Amino acid sequence: MKSKKSKAIVIACLPYLLALMFFYSLAIHMHMALGGWPERIGTEGFPPALLMHADIQGAYMSGLFFFTVFVAPVLLLICLLVPMLRHLAVYFALQGLGLLVFLGQMYLAPNGYVRWWWD
Repeated sequence: MKSKKSKAIVIACLPYLLALMFFYSLAIHMHMALGGWPERIGTEGFPPALLMHADIQGAYMSGLFFFTVFVAPVLLLICLLVPMLRHLAVYFALQGLGLLVFLGQMYLAPNGYVRWWWD
């Protein structure tokens, strides 16, 4: 039974692990394709492959952020209110924790990239 719960916790952590992989792979791709960090906001002048990478990463992060901020708290509240579902609450709480860890980890990236990413 413990192994089943461990697998479920790992699966619950995967969305933000994937987000970190997208975030840092885009940083590497951008630095290699542009020879540094963008001087201005936006994606004007990006090569097509880098533009597609940025679009995929942006869409993934938007969806994950929406789920974490708007859907997961509602599901967490439902799990806490329904005794039969209470054991599932930890998995939705991990989404909020994942967001906080992601935000902390992203500041380990170079400043030029982080500034571009937030803009």
